[in-house]
Amino acid sequence: MLRPIRIVPAILLVASAVHSGEAEAPVQVRDFNIQPMGNLAYANGTLTVHPKAMLTVGSDSNIYATEKNVKDDQYVGGLVGVEARYAASEALTAALDLQLRADHYFNEDDRDMVGGTGALNVDWKGEVATAGVALDYARFDDPLVQTGEKVLRENLDGVGYAGWQGPSYNGRLGLGGRSVQYLEDVGGFEADQRSYTGALADLRVGMLGGEETETYGTVKYSSWAYEDNTLLNDGSQVSATVGWRTTLGGRTKLVLEGGVDMRSYDKESGPGADDKDVVLPVATVLLAWPWSERSELSGRLYAQADNSLTSNAYQLTGAQVGVRWGATDQTIVFASVDGMQIADTAAATGQDEEIRTTGILSLGAEYTAVQGLAFRLTGRQTMSDAKVATSSDYDRTEVILDTVFAF
Repeated sequence: MLRPIRIVPAILLVASAVHSGEAEAPVQVRDFNIQPMGNLAYANGTLTVHPKAMLTVGSDSNIYATEKNVKDDQYVGGLVGVEARYAASEALTAALDLQLRADHYFNEDDRDMVGGTGALNVDWKGEVATAGVALDYARFDDPLVQTGEKVLRENLDGVGYAGWQGPSYNGRLGLGGRSVQYLEDVGGFEADQRSYTGALADLRVGMLGGEETETYGTVKYSSWAYEDNTLLNDGSQVSATVGWRTTLGGRTKLVLEGGVDMRSYDKESGPGADDKDVVLPVATVLLAWPWSERSELSGRLYAQADNSLTSNAYQLTGAQVGVRWGATDQTIVFASVDGMQIADTAAATGQDEEIRTTGILSLGAEYTAVQGLAFRLTGRQTMSDAKVATSSDYDRTEVILDTVFAF
């Protein structure tokens, strides 16, 4: 890798200088982790700042995820952002990550979007005690897992936590809230019928062992109250899991986790649907084997639960296999295969439960021109089949070229 270059912007001439010579942590630019060219930092090193950017050119063969009247289009997207870390003392640190993103479609301009993300984390670590706050904001139009439709929405989460970190045990209690706002009327729902606010809480206790091993338990709580609950029901959820993570052979990471997700709703989703109270299994099996510094084989099995758009709850089960291979010092080739099934837990009398099976194949390559500047080409094929006639099958082919920069 090339050494970081030095530059001193005029706006920071008085109080800061460019820091180089030490290995920098990767900077995340949207979904891409890149080693930055350097950083903008105060002379004493308490503040580091990484400007970043991404330019995207893409093609989508089915932008509305429909079976008939399929619309294809091309788009350009841009992202600018900054990542900053501040160490007020050895115990108190703060991190800020801001990203502004815009997408423009050449023909279907109703899919144009201005969005982005923002995250603020303040953490305090004493000799044993820990505490902090985390605020996360996102405005995005990622496809919904149940339908494949791109829907503009924004999420705001805020959590405060306190805990402890000892040589053998650790724990954390977090309390906060969430707001989810849908900004489009899509798929037979009005925006305020999907928008909600609610409370969040989580408790985690872990026991540390040798060889980077931890046995842990978690309990999570959330609630949701819709702005208009004429179609979707208010409710709450508690999940309890136990897990174990370790390192095998000094390199391979293994995570095993399982438990139950218990959801309660104000009423059944429809006449005869037995889903006022729902108990579903949740599980994760994760194996990651990095056979060299820049190459990794990974696999994941999972079972999750969430609120449904067509009943009270759904069960999501799936598997993923991915590989990244450092073909040269500057090039990484990657591929992944995903398969998942979303199944409603109930249906009204005389109706079938909604079930959707989706497969995704991704292939691509990353090329690092110099440290802090990289290119990524991704091809992705999605095939999704719905069991009942009220849902739409769809296929989607995407080709995406990203240019990524971080200093």
